[in-house]
This record gives sequence, structure tokens and C-alpha cells, in this order.
Amino acid sequence: MRRAWAPCLVLALVVAGAPAGAQQRSEAEVRYERGVALFTARNYEGALLEFQRSLALSGGVDLLFNIGRTYQAMGRYAEAAQTIDEYLRRASDLAPERRQEVTRMLTTLRGFIAHLRVRVTPADATVSLDGEPVSRERLASALTVNPGRHVVTAQRSGYTTSAAPVVVASGESRDVTVALAAAPASLGEGTLVLRNAPASAVLRVDGVVARSPVRLPVRTHRIELGAPGFASWRAEVLIEPQRSRVLTAHMERARGLSPRWFIAGACATGAAALVGGVFGGLTLAARSEFDQRPRYNDDAADRDLADRGETFRTVANVGFGVAAALGVATVVLLTQTSFGASATTVDVAAAPGGLQLRF
Repeated sequence: MRRAWAPCLVLALVVAGAPAGAQQRSEAEVRYERGVALFTARNYEGALLEFQRSLALSGGVDLLFNIGRTYQAMGRYAEAAQTIDEYLRRASDLAPERRQEVTRMLTTLRGFIAHLRVRVTPADATVSLDGEPVSRERLASALTVNPGRHVVTAQRSGYTTSAAPVVVASGESRDVTVALAAAPASLGEGTLVLRNAPASAVLRVDGVVARSPVRLPVRTHRIELGAPGFASWRAEVLIEPQRSRVLTAHMERARGLSPRWFIAGACATGAAALVGGVFGGLTLAARSEFDQRPRYNDDAADRDLADRGETFRTVANVGFGVAAALGVATVVLLTQTSFGASATTVDVAAAPGGLQLRF
């Protein structure tokens, strides 16, 4: 069969579309000739690659026939039929006798093709055929496959992955049903138990408040524990399926003041200094305006401007004075603040009955 089809390879390279550069045409011709030689030597994988590269470079429609013939020689009848069908649609200038010959070839190829009707439960599961993903649009109709053994695989989060092997002969249609079973929740979860924590402690798992014991998915989680008057800590813990992780917390009382007091003092100092600066600027502006005005006896406007300037000066002095006082207080707070209290380093180590946290 293969030897009889070999002379049917197209022997002339047709360059379609806009003319390519001389270098491109030369490479396309070289690859075409290599493809013919490889096909004759029955190196069909190599021939297919060369014909595909030549087609990409030249756009020659006749190369589709060569590619289809190569697919046929490889036993890939589904791809061969698809390619030959495209060749017939695009090669509008084929002679009637040639079109009839290729049409008969396409009919023969379609007789070798098999079909699979795939049904999956749940319907939104991801499906693959022989390791290649299959879209939901393709699943709406029968899948065109080559005769032989195939594997339909379906998977979905929360379900156990399932694979269905199927063998089809040429021209055969088969129904394939893949029903996924829900994965047991216990297989994908573990338990976190917290011990020796203050009664006021707040446990957060991945940033979400939780209460011990807590069921968690199997993966690494970020654990945080905080309590008023104690240094907080955080750690990462791996939860394993159907196992309990016990965290024994030895929380130390916080030393020194919380950083929030220093931050508040610094902000208040800055605000007071800003007020002093603003009203200081207004004082200078009022003084400049007063100096530029002509002098009149008992001028009410002059007196009003002078009063405003004096008010601005008083507010500015008060602002700078408060800023200075707050600045001194903030420096004192700085010496009493423990910046390391908010994040104590924790090592997680194995211990009898669970994990031991060491600070």
C-alpha cells in the first residue's frame, strides 16, 4: 500500500501568496527536496518535518498533499484526512481528473478513521486524549481518532483523577464514559492543635482568625499568634494528610513599649511643627504687608493687620513649642520602645507528640 502511493507525491514546488525573498524560496526548495528524499527512504517523521517547514516558508498549497500523504504513511489517518480535505478546499485550480483522484483518496482515508463519543461526569471536568487536552467544544461531537489504543483521562479539583483505556478499529465508533468519584475530604486535610497559649491569644492561619483545633488543607500554612502584653510570633507549618500537628507555644512577655507609642509621638511632633511652620509663614506675610502700607494716624486697617500678625505669631510660637516638647517626649519613647517585640523568630522542631516551637 505505501509503496504504491509513493509516486503520488507532488514533484513541483508551488509558491503561493506574495513572493518571498530569494533566500526564503531557496530554503523552502531545499527543505522540500529533503522531504521527498526522506519520504522515499521511509523516514516519515523527518519527511513530515521538512514538508511542514517548507510549507511555512513558501505557502505552497501542493505541499498539503505531501503532508497528508506522509501522515497516511505513518498510519495517522485522522490527520491525513484533515490535511487532504484542506488541500482540496484550497487548491482551486486542480484539474477535474486530479480532483477526482484525490477525492477518492480522501474517501479511503476516512474509512480508516475511528470515532470516540466521550461523556464525562461532572461535565466541567478537564479531559485529555492520549495526554493532549480536549476542549469542551470538541467534546460536543465525536472525536476523530486513528485506529488503535487510546486513553481518555478526566480530572477535576476535589475528585479522584480517572483514566479510561479504549481500543477502536478502523471505521468503528465507541462510547467512552468517565465518571469521577469525589475525593474523601480526610485524604486532603490534616489538623492543627495549639497548646500552652495565653487565654487572650488570637490565632491566625494564613491571615484568617481560627480556633484550635482547626482542620486545614494539606500544604504549608503561615501561623501567627498574638496576645496583649506578649511578643507575637509567626511560623510556617506543613499539614500532612490525616495527621495532627501540635504547636506548643512558649510566648514571652513583651519588653518595653509598643512601637505604636513612638509612631504616635513622631506623628504628633510632625503635626505640631507643621502648624508652627504654617502660621510662621502667615506671620511673615502679614508683617511684610504691614511694612509696605502707608502710615496714617489711627488707621483701623493698620491696627487690624497688626492684630492678625500678632495672632499668627502667637499660634506659630505655640506650635513650635508643642513640637519641641513632643519631640523630647518622642525621643524618650524611642529609648523605651521594643521594636523586636512584634515578630519573634520561631524555630519549628520535632517533639514527642507533635512540634515544639523554640524562641
